[in-house]
Amino acid sequence: MELRHLRYFRVVAEELHYGRAAARLHMEPQPLNFQMKQLERELGFALFDHREKRTVLTAAGAAFLGDVEAILAAADRAVEHAAMVARGESGSLRIGYSGPLVHAFLARAVKEFRSSYPAVSFDLQMLPPPEVEAQLNRRNLDLGFALLPVPDENFEALTIVRPRLVVAVAPSDPLAGRPRADWAELNGREVISMKSAFAAFQEYVDAMLSEHRIAVTTVQEADDAETALALVSAGIGMLFTPNVASWRRPNLAFIELPDDAVTPEYGAIWRRTDTNPLRTRFLETVTAVADMTS
Repeated sequence: MELRHLRYFRVVAEELHYGRAAARLHMEPQPLNFQMKQLERELGFALFDHREKRTVLTAAGAAFLGDVEAILAAADRAVEHAAMVARGESGSLRIGYSGPLVHAFLARAVKEFRSSYPAVSFDLQMLPPPEVEAQLNRRNLDLGFALLPVPDENFEALTIVRPRLVVAVAPSDPLAGRPRADWAELNGREVISMKSAFAAFQEYVDAMLSEHRIAVTTVQEADDAETALALVSAGIGMLFTPNVASWRRPNLAFIELPDDAVTPEYGAIWRRTDTNPLRTRFLETVTAVADMTS
């Protein structure tokens, strides 16, 4: 039994006339009649009763029609669901991420994407950078966000953002009225660190300070960007941070640094052998959102 036989049967059952049913199906009545007789032989019972030049459903045919409607509806749903997955409009995406920049664009990208494609679900996991790569290799993630480059040749990568590095200070800080500061002016300052949460990013900042022979003192560690910014606004220390528009606060000043003060590239990574239309479509949204927030 094939789905086309069930579709033929449904049309004949609705029309109860082979001529009209055949016209709807764009075929001749005789082949359609043959298909129905073949279906009846396969089922082992009559679906139609032909009497006095009228075609009517048998009791078995009426019962069969109800189940056929459900079967065809399920088949149509299955085809549409598969088509949506193929177009990147349905399914689930498991994402692992690390680094402070993710807070600037990932949550917003997920919200915007789901407003257009509500059938998509997301599983978001904040992980240490090495664990993002490890979970991708174990196929526990579909997509990762991390500092680039990623040395693993099994991954493909897409740069999302590379904003400039700035320092955030409280309004009472001597630098607050300045649009720009030199490296030497940062020497001896007290800073908030996010080393425990964003080790790779903090290591990059430390390397840049070392290159310019700048010594700073860590007075407080924060586990996330919001906590770090709150500590800065309280005057506890300054914070090295990417220049991300969505992080700006009225109770903070963001001071530009010299031209070589750039952050590492931050982007998406995935297994080279994976083909995932949903991932591809989502990354289009991520890139658009990142352009607006950076």
